[in-house]
Amino acid sequence: MKKRIFLSWAFALATAGAFAQSQVIKVNALGLIVGQGSVSYERTINAKSAFQINANYGSFSLLGVGYKAYGGGIDYRRYLSGKIEAPRGFYVSGGLSYSNITVSVEGLGSSTSPAGFVKLVAGRQWVHGAFALDIFGGINYNPASDIQINGKAYS
Repeated sequence: MKKRIFLSWAFALATAGAFAQSQVIKVNALGLIVGQGSVSYERTINAKSAFQINANYGSFSLLGVGYKAYGGGIDYRRYLSGKIEAPRGFYVSGGLSYSNITVSVEGLGSSTSPAGFVKLVAGRQWVHGAFALDIFGGINYNPASDIQINGKAYS
């Protein structure tokens, strides 16, 4: 009997990694405070890699200048944590995104421009049950020019 219990536990521990979480859907709830919203879907490729699909929307206005934007993108993540498997742990990520941005200036009008971005991000993600916390920071590059409204440039 003890041998069967031991073998059952050994099998359960050996296969625990096979049932690891491979998908995460994330909603940026804090961004809603400042008029930003985003949803991301992350799927692991293997124990150290994942890809993520993003959708975003933003709207903000201050002192007669406002903007609205919507877009999406895709990222590749490489997880660096030793024994922790994706989608948990420290990671570096590179990605591409596209947004459609409208800038409006009170009394001058508005203009819409597409914008593509290349980004590099580093962060740490915790996943516990149905909740994920993803803290990250990074840089992005937008090769597009400024938005022009009545001859004045806005970035």
